[in-house]
Amino acid sequence: MSDSSDSLHLGPARQAISRGIVALIKEYIGRGPTNARAYIEDDMVTVLLQETMTKVERTLTDAGSGEVVSTMREQFDGVMCGEAVTLVERETGRPVEAFITGHAIEPDYSVFCFVLGPEEGKEEDGAPCDSPALGKSSEEPLTAA
Repeated sequence: MSDSSDSLHLGPARQAISRGIVALIKEYIGRGPTNARAYIEDDMVTVLLQETMTKVERTLTDAGSGEVVSTMREQFDGVMCGEAVTLVERETGRPVEAFITGHAIEPDYSVFCFVLGPEEGKEEDGAPCDSPALGKSSEEPLTAA
């Protein structure tokens, strides 16, 4: 468990990561989420985003095409991966071993998770953005029960 000194030390990194991810989303999608919060705990950085969908995505979802929106968002995550990973590595000082994303349609939430490797040395094999499955999930969109 992290102590309060860790929380104080990680505050600027959390803020920089959440702001950076919002800026990336805004750059690639045209608008950013209404709320974003980054959490850093042990070997995991999680960014929780709220109200990320654009008007056209909401229109498609309301018309029953939520799977189209989910697929499109997964593709954008793949495109943004390199910049998102670079941001997290810069702010944490640690390599990112895996980048995992997910989106819920209703309510409108997204999550970006970064699994951190050890501080010393980064392996070149298995870079987090090289996964052939990134952005190609065939799973159904998540919805609240």
